[in-house]
Amino acid sequence: MNKIKLVFTSAIVVLLTISSNSLFAHFGPRGLLGGSIQVGIQHNGIVYLGTKDAGVFESTNNQLVGWRARPVGLKSGKITALAHSGKELYAATADSGIFIFNGFEGSDRFWNQRNNGLNSLNILSLLSTDTNTVFAGTNGNGLYKTTNKGVNWTAVNSVLLNGKEITALTKGGSRLFALIADGGVFASDDNGTTWFDLNDANTLNKTESEHFTYNASTDQLLVSNDNGLWVLASASTTTVPAYTAASTGLPSAIHIHGLTNNGTNWYLASHSGVFSTAASTVSWAAANTGLSTNNVGVVVVAGNSLIAGTSKKGVFKSDISTINWTANNTGMTNINVYSLTCKGDSILATATEYGVTISTTIGTNPVIRNNGLTDSLDVTDLEFGENLLFAATSSGGVYVSNNLGVSWTTQNVGLTNLNIKRIIYGNGRKYIIDSNGKLFQSDLNGTTWTDANNGLPSNAIATSLAFYANNLVLGTLGNGVYVKQRDTASWTAFNSGLSNQNVTGVAYSNGKLYAGTDGAGVFVSDANTAGWAAAATISISHFNNVPNLNPNKIQYMTTVRNWVIASFRGGVVGTTDGGATWQPAGNQFNLPSYTNVNKVSYVSSRIFATTEKNSAYGNGMGELALGDTILVVNGTMVNAPANGTESYHSITSNIKWQIASSD
Repeated sequence: MNKIKLVFTSAIVVLLTISSNSLFAHFGPRGLLGGSIQVGIQHNGIVYLGTKDAGVFESTNNQLVGWRARPVGLKSGKITALAHSGKELYAATADSGIFIFNGFEGSDRFWNQRNNGLNSLNILSLLSTDTNTVFAGTNGNGLYKTTNKGVNWTAVNSVLLNGKEITALTKGGSRLFALIADGGVFASDDNGTTWFDLNDANTLNKTESEHFTYNASTDQLLVSNDNGLWVLASASTTTVPAYTAASTGLPSAIHIHGLTNNGTNWYLASHSGVFSTAASTVSWAAANTGLSTNNVGVVVVAGNSLIAGTSKKGVFKSDISTINWTANNTGMTNINVYSLTCKGDSILATATEYGVTISTTIGTNPVIRNNGLTDSLDVTDLEFGENLLFAATSSGGVYVSNNLGVSWTTQNVGLTNLNIKRIIYGNGRKYIIDSNGKLFQSDLNGTTWTDANNGLPSNAIATSLAFYANNLVLGTLGNGVYVKQRDTASWTAFNSGLSNQNVTGVAYSNGKLYAGTDGAGVFVSDANTAGWAAAATISISHFNNVPNLNPNKIQYMTTVRNWVIASFRGGVVGTTDGGATWQPAGNQFNLPSYTNVNKVSYVSSRIFATTEKNSAYGNGMGELALGDTILVVNGTMVNAPANGTESYHSITSNIKWQIASSD
């Protein structure tokens, strides 16, 4: 792929040439690190972690120094179980069934859904017994088996398992074990064809039977239930089970989240932290030194290391010989992001589950800045208006900061509804859309909001706003598009030919208006005369096997230089030819397929998109195929294509391009 090539002719003149053969490259996560991990496995030294809402993460190598997201193709980020067959990785979800990580597009990899024959998509457990055979335990529909890598599933329910909640599966020798939430341990010695009760009074019909682990070195099975922990000796062969108590040293009110072992020791994860004990003589001891939270979802043994996945705080790592945890979150970007906005060369502001974060280094090293922002955990949108940063919130109205979020003040005069969904700046004014879909406006430095709905139907629900010359374009959900000049009093309908009037995003570029719709893709019209026509259908190949992921349900539109950008659940695409073609190329990697992308913004060298659970995602601006030579003098593009000044608004001040690599 061709890269940006820069020639510096002086300190203030830059000649920028970008190849028209270049296409979008890969988005990657930027922002706060951490998140919530609830399951994990290791295979050949590589650790795989399943998160509560953000899909699967994989260690970048067997040294466990960092992580990369593996979300592409997943319909859901709610990972409940992982398994590796020796050839393929499988992931189970709480609401979308089972996925296999065997899809390829070039060198990129993605998940394919494998649900044919399943009667439940709420999967609790997985077990691979060979390269083709996988068992799946469901939440209330018993056990299923595939012998062809998930192409087809069949129920393997004896009367013992039928309709049961199968919370865990494992293997010991040639014996399979299934744990039933309120029934205890069941086993099969014929590869799942028949099952038998493997309980005594300590495990039979006990509630909260949620976790177990098989120790191949000692041939023991460690089981948790509402009555504590229990160990079964000779687990792979016995038909007369006798469980012994194994809770010595544990707090009485402990809630166990996971069990594992390395042969020598047992380990458990719990809401009280990590505990360990020798397998030979059970006496549990807390092993929490270095953890910033004791709410641990999973412990994974990986060679001489332990990995702990926590709630909210991400990943920790310890040497197995002396447990002393250190944060291990490089690449673990599992943070809720609700909005973002960019300014100049390097400033990225994000609205997250921890409030507003500011990065002055293109998304890295973000800091939380909530001073004065009393509704900081409910920020719905962020927008720069020149040197001011505005925050919309769901209960506190609008806040403004003149110092990149170091301090915030409210700006709510004239507003009766303080539940604000969007804030937009253009042509010297700021605009907000409240939770009722009503539009209000204020001058950039004004402190009072005024109603801006004159001419709109009383039931109009505003969704989006764009600017060109001295004009405004408004998208509404159900009433199409409206236009007006900046200072005229009333909106005028602009809907001729617009067959889908559920407009979710609008944009302007090069004399044309663009309207993104909820289900019919993008429509294009001449800006002077309404005559909408459908743009080309947007197609993402790796979505083909993921039902209900529709790239033509547009969520946001904007312009980036001479590109018109459209986002949708799982992706971002662009057009430079009036919508005749869209360029997804590799850009869907690694954007999570299950996440809404409700805002896109950019600095001079990078484009950013929101994800709901996976932090902000960014892509190098050099990968946008401009096909133009742009001369920048004193921060102004003196020979930029005639796309309308708004396309360049955010990048024409203080541009300082860095030399891109040539590989």
